[in-house]
Amino acid sequence: MMKPSLRTTAALWAVLALFMRSAAALLAAASLPVHAWADDPAATAADEAVTARYAVEKLVYDKQAAERSIKGAETNLQQSAKSMPMLKETIAKRQKELVAAREALKRATAEAEEAKGRAAGEKAEQARQTVDQLVKKLDNDQRRDTEQLKRFEERNTKLEADITAARKKIPELDQELVAARPAADEARLRAVEGDRLRAGGQDPRTTARRIDELIDARLESLGIPASPPVDDAEFLRRATLDVTGVVPKYEEVIAFLDEKSPNKRAAVVDRLLADAGYGRNFAQRFSTVTTEIGTSTLNQARDVFRDWLAESLNLNRRWDRTVREMLSADGRGYERPAVLFTVAYRMNEQPDPALLLGAAGDHFLGLQIQCAQCHDHPYHEWKLDEFWQMAALFGRVRLAGQNQNPRELEHLVTDDDVDPKEMLRMNGIKYPEQMTGGRIGIPDPVNAGETLKTVSAKFLDARSPPLPEKGNHRRAFADWVTAKENPFFARAAVNRLWSHFFGRGIVEPILNLHPDNEPAHPDVLDLLAEEFRRSDYDLKHLVRVITLTRAYERSSKPVPGNADDVTHFSRMQVKPLDSYVLLDSLATVLRRPLATGTRRRDEAAVFDTRLPGGDPVKYTHGLPQVLKLMNTKDHAEMNGTVQSVTSGRPPAEAIGQLYLAVLGRRPTTAETDEMVGYVNEVGDPRRGLADVFWVLLNSAEFLVNH
Repeated sequence: MMKPSLRTTAALWAVLALFMRSAAALLAAASLPVHAWADDPAATAADEAVTARYAVEKLVYDKQAAERSIKGAETNLQQSAKSMPMLKETIAKRQKELVAAREALKRATAEAEEAKGRAAGEKAEQARQTVDQLVKKLDNDQRRDTEQLKRFEERNTKLEADITAARKKIPELDQELVAARPAADEARLRAVEGDRLRAGGQDPRTTARRIDELIDARLESLGIPASPPVDDAEFLRRATLDVTGVVPKYEEVIAFLDEKSPNKRAAVVDRLLADAGYGRNFAQRFSTVTTEIGTSTLNQARDVFRDWLAESLNLNRRWDRTVREMLSADGRGYERPAVLFTVAYRMNEQPDPALLLGAAGDHFLGLQIQCAQCHDHPYHEWKLDEFWQMAALFGRVRLAGQNQNPRELEHLVTDDDVDPKEMLRMNGIKYPEQMTGGRIGIPDPVNAGETLKTVSAKFLDARSPPLPEKGNHRRAFADWVTAKENPFFARAAVNRLWSHFFGRGIVEPILNLHPDNEPAHPDVLDLLAEEFRRSDYDLKHLVRVITLTRAYERSSKPVPGNADDVTHFSRMQVKPLDSYVLLDSLATVLRRPLATGTRRRDEAAVFDTRLPGGDPVKYTHGLPQVLKLMNTKDHAEMNGTVQSVTSGRPPAEAIGQLYLAVLGRRPTTAETDEMVGYVNEVGDPRRGLADVFWVLLNSAEFLVNH
């Protein structure tokens, strides 16, 4: 049942009542006019900071492009310097040959005339024709080489002009950077401070306590006991992995366990949310299921999108604003990385309306709308026409740029009219036209390039959004998705975030928020969604609420009566570390910098054994991954790390430090006795302790978040 606080108006209550009856009616509510609300200064500061940063990135990219332009032009000029003298020499040589050949043709012509009618006439004519063909060939070759020389000269003139312009532009860009960098830094500081002040004015504890009351009441009604809370060591490891995507550092473990404050768990979550790892972790997770889908999107574009999202998350830019930009941004990737979401969902080198609508439904509404792409949905009320009426809002978006240009960041995402010659294209593909007025042709699934009929843009309540004839129609869709009246947007976000922290959503699967799919705790989902809306889509606030609950602090160890419970959160699920978390955690324990770029992707790929959308609580590593962990040289040569935490300590104390460094906890007495016995048996303490470290690093406990 909805909380009384949600019954703010009769109209809103009517919208919520519709939720229990029909997905179409519920989505219809989201097409109501967007209500204006006062801008939060912290949110505005985050927007400005992200914009300022990518203004700097654009200047940097433009400078690099200018430098590449100079280098490429100079290379071409060097090639011309080698080719043109030879070409000129060839032209001069051929000119002499032409003069001689034309003289020979005159003589041959005269001889043929003189021999005409005599027995030698036919032979003379053949000789004349041979010389004539030689003259024509030499003439054609000369004309071709002369034109090529002209092209060389014109190209060189342009290259020299490009070099001059680029050399002039670079100092100008440097001057702009000198001014832009401090401005961006100042904007970021304002955003960070604004977020800190805003967090200080929020109280996540009230909502966290109410969530626990609801979950506990549900468990009691079902007769399911709850597992006890975890100790401080296990909480720190769990929260650090969940929030920042790495295990806690040795020094952090020591400091936290020694801390006596009763509020230290909330304080450590605040510290983790202020760490850059928070944005990196969640941006990696989101980009893995979005821009790293199986398309030809280049790694550089993926990296730029992920970094942009990480910055937005770290500055706590409001989620609705971030999503709105992903869905509707235009421009080039190096200055507006949000457009790379659109670039990722393309077919035959062009953004695909069906893929974009399906992705938006999956990631931002928790609904698999794409099931109605080719036929009426067999289980829900969505129809084929309704799908394409929604997809029509993506019908105008195009990707423009030179096909031979491999730099996707320079391609232009636009909804303006694009000359087909300027579109990225694949040979032999017939592309749909950019229709006006929000219309789109429904593609014929049998005959490629043909359409079944044309439909006009509508939301799922059959209302037509007001659209300009041309231009960006995606903004209407983005506003509709992120409207506070849209009950799916907030629910999808909180359900996905809950799934991250608990290993499963309140609704499972998380892509099926249809009313027919009953939540495990309906009141908890409603409460969290309303809290998310009330906080103006503040993700960090939502993380604080979730991690402050008793439900989040429960042990993963079952107690009699809850061993079979996987849906009601009577205990924590054990979650295997995904590929990037495992890679970064190994680097953290080994005290090495986190891998970046291509190296990071290549190393993570070894442990990337989870299927897209796979169950996060299932362990998917097999023999290759185990062997990689056991045999990698970096993992075997760990003496430096071992030495740093065990130097000068007796075996029992040294082993305790190794447990803290690797597993984030102190060993039990039995574990200490066993490991001390092994070290004594080896006889060489240094080698014995290194072996203990290696064993802990390869243990099942290290490989999971429990």
